[in-house]
Amino acid sequence: MGQYTDKINQISKDFKVIDDGESVNALQAYNGVMIISYNHGGESIEILRDNIEYQGTPYPKGYMIYTAPTDPYYIKIKALYVGKPSWAERIAKWHRNRKKVRNDKKFAKNSGKKG
Repeated sequence: MGQYTDKINQISKDFKVIDDGESVNALQAYNGVMIISYNHGGESIEILRDNIEYQGTPYPKGYMIYTAPTDPYYIKIKALYVGKPSWAERIAKWHRNRKKVRNDKKFAKNSGKKG
């Protein structure tokens, strides 16, 4: 059972890294632009007024610009847990397989049919 505890502890640490990386580091708002910087190094930029130019390009009100994370460890951990199949689907598959193995063992133990 210890190996599963170690895996769960590692997964918890990894999710903590993801959660910390996605928390807000700084908030800036000026000239109709709001920039939210995250701990993973990425940013989300929201245009708050019409015809605002950001880095030489005009954008309409409400336009969102996202920049990619730059922290290599965050990117590695995020890629590990996000994707196809999703993390929830992986856990469900693991649980089904575990349950199937347990049921197969019960079936082998009770080889006689009742009924």
